[in-house]
Amino acid sequence: MRKVGISILGLDINQMQSKITEFENFQFDSWHLDVMDLNFVPNLSYGLEFLNSLKFSRACELHLMVNNPSILCEQILHKFKSLRQNLKAIYIHVEIDKQEIEKCLEFDLPIALAVNPDSKLITYEKYLPLVDKVLIMTVFPGFSGQKFIASALDKVNEIKDINPKIEFWVDGGVNDHSIKEIPVDLNVVSASFLQNSSDFKNDLIKLK
Repeated sequence: MRKVGISILGLDINQMQSKITEFENFQFDSWHLDVMDLNFVPNLSYGLEFLNSLKFSRACELHLMVNNPSILCEQILHKFKSLRQNLKAIYIHVEIDKQEIEKCLEFDLPIALAVNPDSKLITYEKYLPLVDKVLIMTVFPGFSGQKFIASALDKVNEIKDINPKIEFWVDGGVNDHSIKEIPVDLNVVSASFLQNSSDFKNDLIKLK
């Protein structure tokens, strides 16, 4: 049975904590927290201070869709204690400046990699032995509710050849239809499908 993470992207900020508390009555594995800077992606989302103010009883994975993740990693390490305690992964994008990736890997934090649908293995393969998790983007990051790009999953076997111990997560367009195209050994993140569900428990089961 695969793991399922729930993204908070798209939730009403005024109801965020109440929705988190409501969803935590169900059996899923982690929260997926998206941070966007309006530069790396054409969207802006919650900042670290806001995320630090939220209360989670489940593990959290932070997805940094920003050009300078090392700045945020340093803030997490030294400033945002509550957020740091819950974090099981901090995904940074392989498409950014490689010096930024190397800076992030120097921190005592659970750094992982996020890979866009069109990214080539040759541009990030040297970092794969240094991480435990990879987030395969099956949409181009920035907005919830996009159409699933199945071909992005072709990267999985290439990555496994370099580091067979990688734990994979799939993010983007995950719903009750696209889940049929995702191998069961790949974990998934869902945003709009679960957030808008009229039968949350059963829809959650469909993703597992």
